[in-house]
Amino acid sequence: MLAEGRRCRAASAAGRAWRLIGWNNPFFDAGLRGGSLLIAGVAIFHIFIAHFSVGSGFLMALTQRRAIRDNDLDMDRAIGKYAFGVLLVPYVLGTVTGVGIWFCIALVSPRAVSILIHQFVWTWCAKT
Repeated sequence: MLAEGRRCRAASAAGRAWRLIGWNNPFFDAGLRGGSLLIAGVAIFHIFIAHFSVGSGFLMALTQRRAIRDNDLDMDRAIGKYAFGVLLVPYVLGTVTGVGIWFCIALVSPRAVSILIHQFVWTWCAKT
């Protein structure tokens, strides 16, 4: 009990020291709109990219099937060029926006990232 009390006093003293030098968590203020809209905006863009990627994959599969069935070499070449763009652009943008969601969460509420990691990541690791 005594050690826990000392730790709390030490933590509050450290908190006072950080406040004295100007540290204030969260250190990002999104203004009137709030951080939730920032996170939602990045997440919506991320999901839009994911849906585009899945839909493009189905379109490529159907078009490739038709090119093989009709023995159309021009369509086959066009699908090859289209596949490069579909693989490069959405996957890179999806990766960047996926990391961007975590970055926005860390900016708005650093404690929320800690809670997410402790609640979900360790459970997921133990499951797999």
